[in-house]
Amino acid sequence: MALWELPIELTLDQTRETLGQRPEEVQAAVKRLRGVRGSYIESYMVRHKLSYADYWRQREIYFSLRRLDLEYHDIRRGAEPRQNGIFYRLQATGAVERLLSDAEIEPYVSAPPEDTRAYLRGTLLARFGEYITHADWSEVSFREPQMTHDLYLPLPDPLSGTRAEVETLLADVTDLQGLIRALKPVTQPYYRSYGAYDSYSYGGW
Repeated sequence: MALWELPIELTLDQTRETLGQRPEEVQAAVKRLRGVRGSYIESYMVRHKLSYADYWRQREIYFSLRRLDLEYHDIRRGAEPRQNGIFYRLQATGAVERLLSDAEIEPYVSAPPEDTRAYLRGTLLARFGEYITHADWSEVSFREPQMTHDLYLPLPDPLSGTRAEVETLLADVTDLQGLIRALKPVTQPYYRSYGAYDSYSYGGW
């Protein structure tokens, strides 16, 4: 049996003991280890009156609901009705009450509204996009190549960061240090270290 065929349950010491032994001896060791884990799981299931069918049923429900939640936000429009996302298919059946028409939404695809924090977030994406490592509803973070810490701009107030509030402040800003100074009346920037396995995402406006 090759090393990569050994299951993860084998510890390093046990792996050393089993390497070079006959396959049937390795399999017996694996069975003993799995038996300990299996007994623990099965005793828990007995105490709580569970079965393996419960696990698979709950798993299916959980992932089905997550998939539906994501698919609801699918707003693609296709040449044929069946190519539309779930939102437009629900709309076609009368199940969705529209607050805004597509025509009213269209301008905001390329430009953020000016009377919320979306204006500041969109302006930052347009002017400093190459440095942005993460953006969501309430925070934007930046990193320059020489930086060892990310710069974070919290945006907790939806009604702060409007065009009237920040356009003049940002008029002459050309770098991140200038950005920090300019936005102090609006938000409190701070630095935070990051690890090798941090993940980042990009949001919209």
